[in-house]
Amino acid sequence: YLKEDGQGGLYRITNKGLVLISMLSAATEHRVLEETVEIAPNAYSPSSSVESVVLPEGLRRIGKRAFSRCRALRHVLFPESLESIDDEAFYLSGLEELYLPARFSHLGVRALVTGDSHMSATLRSVRVHPACRKFYTASGLLCERTANGTSFVVLYFGTNPHVTVPPEAMRIGPYAFVAGEPIRTLHLHKGMRTLHPHSFTNKHGIDLMRLDLDEEECGRDYLEIRYPPDSFFRPNLAEVFINGKVDARTLCECSDRATFFMRDTFGRTQRMLDRLSCPQFLSDSARKNFTESLTRNLADTCVVFARRGYLTGFDQLVKLGFIGADNFSDIVDRVSALSDAAVTGYLLTLKRRCFGGRRLDFSL
Repeated sequence: YLKEDGQGGLYRITNKGLVLISMLSAATEHRVLEETVEIAPNAYSPSSSVESVVLPEGLRRIGKRAFSRCRALRHVLFPESLESIDDEAFYLSGLEELYLPARFSHLGVRALVTGDSHMSATLRSVRVHPACRKFYTASGLLCERTANGTSFVVLYFGTNPHVTVPPEAMRIGPYAFVAGEPIRTLHLHKGMRTLHPHSFTNKHGIDLMRLDLDEEECGRDYLEIRYPPDSFFRPNLAEVFINGKVDARTLCECSDRATFFMRDTFGRTQRMLDRLSCPQFLSDSARKNFTESLTRNLADTCVVFARRGYLTGFDQLVKLGFIGADNFSDIVDRVSALSDAAVTGYLLTLKRRCFGGRRLDFSL
């Protein structure tokens, strides 16, 4: 038997209650009937008009793709009775807020991948009832507990640009970082075991990733990786976690490979110098590539640094041996052509400090 609610909703009558099977009208608001226990798969999908939905107490399940591609959808009132949200239930919808009640126990695959693509998202607020045993939030992360006492990260929705993954979270799920504000730093503990290939599709990328290490490397018990802005690095992140532990060496290889192919000359050079200055897990091939590139483009690099006022770069070039007593004057000549007295003065001071010489340099 079927039943209509007068708002465009079509229901199937069952022994357990009503099941909403289809939304037939172009209404922007919909209040689901009180006796409804389930939203059937594809019930609203794809509705281009519904913006707000009120789900009644007693409703326990939202089916597969129930609100998938409902791009106008913004608000859903979730009842305390809700237990399950199935696969892709809100996939590519415009949902902005989520509430998971105490008895909620199942969240399907890609159920909360909202927005118009995997590179942006609309879901920015998630609340979980304190008594919910399966899910919880921490540091702007929605996490799901597993049977063995650990958990995994389902979704980042926060506004804090500095995110620390909880120590009990052993893996990061697919599309976990498509929502939320841009991330400046992401801190992963050494117990992290699994990273999904599509965990990090946030369009803003991550500036800095920090991983705790089991053993020190180059005097540090942590590894910091600056996330290259180009997309080349992202598909390789899954290689970091192999054989059940963090593979820091592979992470560095992925990052170094991406750094070498960065289009931004200043950023690429800056990162190469940083890696040579602190060569944690730096491979022989990466060291060779970085050294040859910096040597080949030394004069142009110095001009770029001078224009940016990046004086630290000159210190690094001297410390690593790219600039020495034999070529310092040539570098000063190239930089002085920019008519930047401050940078030229700094170089002359650096020359005297590192290589000695006269108080004044009359070569200019």
